[in-house]
Amino acid sequence: MSLTHLMFSFQGRTRRLHYWLFSLAMMVVTLAVLAVLAPGQFSEAAPSSPPLVVTLISLLVLYPALAVTVKRTNDINWSPLWAYGLTVFSAAFAICDALGLIMSLGPVAYVLGGGGLVAVILAIVIGCIRSADGENAHGRSPLAVAA
Repeated sequence: MSLTHLMFSFQGRTRRLHYWLFSLAMMVVTLAVLAVLAPGQFSEAAPSSPPLVVTLISLLVLYPALAVTVKRTNDINWSPLWAYGLTVFSAAFAICDALGLIMSLGPVAYVLGGGGLVAVILAIVIGCIRSADGENAHGRSPLAVAA
């Protein structure tokens, strides 16, 4: 599987290994970009960078993350709506944070925080479930292709 297919296509299936390697790579790249563009995010002594930089980076990785997560849900025979829900929630949280709305939303902030916890747990579950055996509507099992 090519990297462009993994990151930009919603077709097919992907293994747990590729899902976790992609997640790790996105975290490393995001932290490296933040270290260069927004060093204030890592130190209390340094002046804080505008949250817009952080939000833009978060929004840039949403599309590839959505593509990989959709392929992962295809692989475990789950509806891709789970991946879309995770992405919409992540985008809403990033935008609210950039606009400084999280702390001023009152009870909605608790919903966003609780939803964030559920999203993290769901992303871990999606990454831990074994591939569905054999062929499904999205193609052959990536485990069979790799063997």
